[in-house]
Amino acid sequence: ELQYIEQMTKYMHPATTVFDIGANVGVWTKILSRAVGSNGKVLTFEPIESTFQILKQQCSHLKNVYLFQKALSNENGVKQIYIDPTSAAPPDASINETAKHINDLRVQKLVMIPIEVARLDDLSLPIQGRVSFMKIDVE
Repeated sequence: ELQYIEQMTKYMHPATTVFDIGANVGVWTKILSRAVGSNGKVLTFEPIESTFQILKQQCSHLKNVYLFQKALSNENGVKQIYIDPTSAAPPDASINETAKHINDLRVQKLVMIPIEVARLDDLSLPIQGRVSFMKIDVE
């Protein structure tokens, strides 16, 4: 991933706001935090409770990171997501209504849990300066 990091950091500017949408356990959150520096902000979104707890622990020392336990969507409310209950940070969770790609055998191993979803436009966010970058890695 080093090649991606080198390319993407060209677009992350100090003292701006960046987004980490679908943060998982915070690998990119840490990179973004360094890139914007102490005068910038990283707005981080991760909806799955078990993963969010790891993210929170991993980022507890980062003063410029703001964590939101939500998924971003085209509407506010609650949706159902399939996750692998054996993984603390499921790498391939899927929103129920778009999970047609999951075959029947795999569904038997997954559980469905509720997650909070929100429209980005409806959130009151601590944006600092301009937004210079959005990393989006979602189901």
